[in-house]
Amino acid sequence: INLAMSSATTSAPKNLNRERYVHGHLMAVAWVLLLPAGPVLARIMKLSPPDNKPFWFKAHIICQLLGILLATISFVYALSTFKGDIKSVPHHHAQVGVAAMVLAWVQAINGLVRPHPGSGMTRTIWEGLHWLVG
Repeated sequence: INLAMSSATTSAPKNLNRERYVHGHLMAVAWVLLLPAGPVLARIMKLSPPDNKPFWFKAHIICQLLGILLATISFVYALSTFKGDIKSVPHHHAQVGVAAMVLAWVQAINGLVRPHPGSGMTRTIWEGLHWLVG
């Protein structure tokens, strides 16, 4: 790395750098913008008047669906692109990525089976799992 010239050299082919760039940016949009925006919107908008519930709930769902869709596209892209390169990824990046995607899909499936408010213990257990997973 040459800080004075603002340049860096790597032994990776240019295609691999571009593919990492695509994977990284797709994941960043998903995990830094969309997926955190869902709970933030839910938390902020829950404080608004009750007639606003349909809006915050839809905004929450849209952010989560777009986030998991984008993360899944990037995940599949990485699996298909970095097949032989998976062991060279530092800090167990691939293993953490798989675990994060499994938890993301557990959360998405959990959202699909969400019991209605006032469903007693079932709803309480669901809320605990929803909070714990993500």
